[in-house]
Amino acid sequence: TPCTIRPLVINGPKSEIYGIDGQITVKPIDHLNVRLGLAYLHARYKSFPNAVGNGWNATTGFNIANQNQNWTNIAMPRSPSFSGNLAIDYDIPTSFGDFLLSATTTFTSTYVVGNPSLYGTLGGTLARRQRYTQEAYATVNTQATWTDLANRFSVTFFVRNLTDKRYWVNYTGSANGDY
Repeated sequence: TPCTIRPLVINGPKSEIYGIDGQITVKPIDHLNVRLGLAYLHARYKSFPNAVGNGWNATTGFNIANQNQNWTNIAMPRSPSFSGNLAIDYDIPTSFGDFLLSATTTFTSTYVVGNPSLYGTLGGTLARRQRYTQEAYATVNTQATWTDLANRFSVTFFVRNLTDKRYWVNYTGSANGDY
């Protein structure tokens, strides 16, 4: 039989989303900037008794695709409760141009990556626990930029994810397993 792709569109009947975020920037000395940002987010399905997700059978260890699940009071995808960042940059003016050195660290608490499925009714003690979650993590990025005196050219060297932290960009599953 040929393989077919079926789009699945679902709509949670009720949700509750609120939060707060803030940012502060200080310049403790000339040429030095420090920025701090913090956020809290509450994003939950308030009523979603007939959701469809990928369950799991604790006895067999296999996924159960398209299982009816109750997502009421379950976190919505890509909505970490806490996140933040800290950035520092220092500008060094010289007779042959400016050097800007900067570092940024970002943090995020645990969140559901993309598919808010539960382990489900056959998941044993994990039944109401969400699957496909990313644990809390932090990354560090650095950058060094030289800009000529006329401000026409610049050269930038950068390192993204300096600590080589591995995290999920996408994480979901099907009857054939998790991917």
